[in-house]
Amino acid sequence: MAEMPSWLEPCAASPLFCGIPAEQVLALANGRVREQSLSRGEVLHGYLRSLGIVTKGRLAVRSTGGTLLNQLCPGDMFGVSTVFTDYSGHITEISAAVASSVILIGQEELTQIFAEDFSVNRNYLAFLTDRIRFLNWKIDLFSASSAEQKLRLYLLHQRREDGTVRVEPLARLGKILGMGRASLYRVIEKLEVDGVIRRESRCCWQVDWERLEKPPQNSRKSLQPGKEEF
Repeated sequence: MAEMPSWLEPCAASPLFCGIPAEQVLALANGRVREQSLSRGEVLHGYLRSLGIVTKGRLAVRSTGGTLLNQLCPGDMFGVSTVFTDYSGHITEISAAVASSVILIGQEELTQIFAEDFSVNRNYLAFLTDRIRFLNWKIDLFSASSAEQKLRLYLLHQRREDGTVRVEPLARLGKILGMGRASLYRVIEKLEVDGVIRRESRCCWQVDWERLEKPPQNSRKSLQPGKEEF
């Protein structure tokens, strides 16, 4: 029996191939991916108009000014927004935080995969849709005028099918929302008093969604996400 390539498992775990059996992923990707290894600190070049998937290690994504924006682990994707565009460069820099490996799927090869399995098309579009929702939330968050608006927007974007919200630990949540712990506690207490939320546990809250979507009394701005989606 032929040995499976080392990139197969993390590739099959990526959002692009979610729900597709590993054997099918191998058939779709074999011969269409380019492997690249990176030593610690090495900057990744040559992935313009290619979709990348981390297969080993950890990558650091930084702004052109050097600010750390994200870290990518095996199964995570990058380069999605520039695969089918005419951009001549990237607005972020990707480097290896530790010794790492990636695979790159070029525009032509990705098009061939799309043509062979519609499930990959659906996964790609679902991933892009999630990114758009995330960016819309970030725009809303930056434009929010109060700590209460920020927390309300966060909860709206974290809603699960059963109506609950899985909340980050409060120390991390404060960093996400850009507010101190004391301010966060005050806002949580206010929403509890107003009957907007009920904390069932430290990380799981019940939310009255009708009350949550009403803007705070000191703001007339709608809190419903997606009003100006792009």
